[in-house]
Amino acid sequence: MRGKKIFLAQSLILGSFEIQQGIIEVKNKLQEIFHWIFIALIPPLLFGILYLYRSTWRLTVLDENLKPMRRNRFKNVLYAHWHEDIPVLSLKYGSYANVCTMASQSRDGEVIARVLKWFGYEVSRGSSHRGGGAALLQMQKAYQRGKNLALAVDGPRGPRHEVKAGIVALVEKGGMPVVIGVANSKYKFVFRKSWDRMWFPFPFSPVVAIFSDPIRFETDPSFEERCLRIERRLRDLKEKTITYYS
Repeated sequence: MRGKKIFLAQSLILGSFEIQQGIIEVKNKLQEIFHWIFIALIPPLLFGILYLYRSTWRLTVLDENLKPMRRNRFKNVLYAHWHEDIPVLSLKYGSYANVCTMASQSRDGEVIARVLKWFGYEVSRGSSHRGGGAALLQMQKAYQRGKNLALAVDGPRGPRHEVKAGIVALVEKGGMPVVIGVANSKYKFVFRKSWDRMWFPFPFSPVVAIFSDPIRFETDPSFEERCLRIERRLRDLKEKTITYYS
């Protein structure tokens, strides 16, 4: 009798364990299904919203001397910009600047990559924390096919306004000229608690974007000097966008 009770208890425990495993498997399957539904539906929805949103901006595009310039003036260059300026620069330039850029391999990165593709970008997947080397190689190959490149040089996690090594490594491998891009808006919302203080223009706000002349690095003596030169130009032009509305 005692042996039967022990056997029954063991059977109940084993059955309970199998039920729990089954529930976990079903839960994981449902999460995977919902994830792919989310990935399929959200990017085109975001594209539609952002497309309408960007059409409200009153955009002025200037060169480094604050003179009007054509938006597609440069061919086969590397655009360098701060992470905070991504909303304006990415939403306005992908579809007609023939750009390849980078997005992380995270789930958020998957959504961002798909939205960027709707805006006309080619997207390589990776970051300084995961898959960065392969992503840079993919961008170099895109450049060789005639694409422009774009990188947020202080991304993906900062420190803010500090140029990372990735852009200089890309320049050293590909020899491409660098064009500095910055932006600002007269009226904007700033995410002040985020590391980059990313901002979005208010609808119908005046927006200015400034681009430098191409920078070439043949004469720079060191890796560090190249980083500093890009950083100085970004800071200088960003200051011009701030004084533009002051």
